[in-house]
Amino acid sequence: MVKLIKDKQMVELRADSDESVLETNMKGSKKLIHICEVCGKTKIMTPEQAFDEGWDYPPRMGFFGIVSPRTCGNCSIMDTLWMAIQSGKINSLDDMTVDQRIVYSKC
Repeated sequence: MVKLIKDKQMVELRADSDESVLETNMKGSKKLIHICEVCGKTKIMTPEQAFDEGWDYPPRMGFFGIVSPRTCGNCSIMDTLWMAIQSGKINSLDDMTVDQRIVYSKC
């Protein structure tokens, strides 16, 4: 199940989502909210910290703004929306679970 983050955290994240911050994040110095789409674990850290802890998360793994695996170091990409689409299990929004639609809406 997807764990929802608090409104205050989302406001802070959205306030930082301009292009210059994304460029900074590509270098790994700006902290972002990382949410595992499989287990719901939430952690605030830089992209470099996330990568070092085994997270599959943009910008090191995948891209922002598209469906790509977003998992913590304990979960498999085999259980992600991205894998379900790639494997042909999902062909339209009608094929998605409620949790998958939530993940899709955040891309």
